[in-house]
Amino acid sequence: MFVPERAGVKLRAVPLRQPAFRTFLAGHFVSLLGDQLYFLALPWTALRLGASPGEVGALLAAAAVPRAVLMLGGGVLADRFGGRRVMLGSDLLRAVVMTVAAVTAFGGVLGLPGLFALVLVFGAVEAVFQPALTTMLPNLLPPESLPAGNGLRTLALRFAQFVGPPASGALIGFGVGWVFAVNAATFLVSVLALRVVPVAPPAPAKERPRFTAELTAGLRYARDNRTLARLLLFTVLVNLGSAGPINVGLPLLAHATGWEVGGLALMMGALGAGATVGAALLGFGLLPGAGTGFLLIVMSAGQAALSVVVGLTLPLPVVVATLAGLGFFLTVAGSSAMSLVQAITERPMLGRVGSLMSFAVVGLLPVTYAVCGSAAGWIGVRPVLLAGGAIQVVTVVWGLFSAPLRQVSVTSGTAPSGDKTR
Repeated sequence: MFVPERAGVKLRAVPLRQPAFRTFLAGHFVSLLGDQLYFLALPWTALRLGASPGEVGALLAAAAVPRAVLMLGGGVLADRFGGRRVMLGSDLLRAVVMTVAAVTAFGGVLGLPGLFALVLVFGAVEAVFQPALTTMLPNLLPPESLPAGNGLRTLALRFAQFVGPPASGALIGFGVGWVFAVNAATFLVSVLALRVVPVAPPAPAKERPRFTAELTAGLRYARDNRTLARLLLFTVLVNLGSAGPINVGLPLLAHATGWEVGGLALMMGALGAGATVGAALLGFGLLPGAGTGFLLIVMSAGQAALSVVVGLTLPLPVVVATLAGLGFFLTVAGSSAMSLVQAITERPMLGRVGSLMSFAVVGLLPVTYAVCGSAAGWIGVRPVLLAGGAIQVVTVVWGLFSAPLRQVSVTSGTAPSGDKTR
């Protein structure tokens, strides 16, 4: 539903006024909460089963690898069958996987090999979910509401991350089987919500090209669309300079400085608090310039500058304050990039382009973490943080000189698929 114009000023549409979006967001939040229960329980369960620290690390890697490998293929499925259908199938399959895991845990037969099998299957099914999720908001909201919709979805994620740890700890006290059982139930709630969300399926095709041909067509589309190609490259480079150095560097920094667990908790809490503020401002339409390439570049510039500051030798209170600002910039920049990608991509290509975006943000994380961890062991954690900030700074400077990035907005319209101007 669009909000009418008044006094010559176009007001933003408010996503929460739309029943379909509210239903989707409620079901998605419950599913996100279940994910938090599950992922937080994995390392603890492995340790209870006698796993070594190395085996725990291998378990978490095994959970991430299928997502990275299969994510691009998930985009093809989303475009072929429709994002809602793929999400429904993924949720149902994950509910089945979690139910089997709960039964084996209650029966006392879930060993370490079974836990590895669980994360591999779960990760494979989850890989097709992420690209399909990218297609949902453009089907539920007008373009100008995408920044607010993505902000609200991020806000739901942050709240799930806040509620999840204590809930997971409480359930583990009764047995890990309860974690799996509750997670299975959350997927069924998501299924019920998705079933009533009115999203039209894609038009049936008389003849479908081969799977690999569809995947290649999606890659060519992203490459040949001038604005989209730059937007994806900008996102990849900024994410490479921020995600690995921050997520790997902060624990290492807390240990190297003697701040230890208490300091790490303060740093991560500040990062999360800043991210929550950014998501709320976007979600409730309180951030001027939302949904523009210019805001994306400005927020990325703030993110880059504060990433460099974190790498300097500073007292803990200053680092905590810096991370609060960094969390704000990270969230607004990330949601802005996603909204722009959703707005300028043609509907038949949303799943495949969304899979590229998801791969840039999520799929590359295992590699980024490994590189940053190795580099920190070789040259130290502060140089890694500074190098990450430098990558972001260079990317922002390039973005400032890129007219397509500066000028794009969620209301500028979908670029034609034949745009091959470089």
